[in-house]
Amino acid sequence: MAVLLGLLMYPGNAHAAPPACAPPVASTTQPGYLVADPACDPDGTPFAPVAGSTVDTGILNGAAYRLERPARWNGELVVFAHGYRGTGTTVFVSSPSLRAYYLERGFAWAASGSQDAAFRPGV
Repeated sequence: MAVLLGLLMYPGNAHAAPPACAPPVASTTQPGYLVADPACDPDGTPFAPVAGSTVDTGILNGAAYRLERPARWNGELVVFAHGYRGTGTTVFVSSPSLRAYYLERGFAWAASGSQDAAFRPGV
């Protein structure tokens, strides 16, 4: 949570969508798994921030994350806890379906592509 608050207060990597998506990288925490580029949507297209918003993406402790803060941020954060996201051995981060709703009302949001569920038998 401290990392999220730091990113919200001092976004150091805020950027527009990259021109192309990078290939998945090897997980630093789970051998044999890949982490998809968090600056891209699951379909492989660059993530497009809402006009005026700032976006920070990265990979931390084997999980991709994405954080979007609107220009008129109300100081509150919605954490999108969607659970495991991935196909096979590639995990990714995705945006909440209520993303536009949150941003229009001044809420920042954050999500990660946690790998935890990928390593439990039967999940």
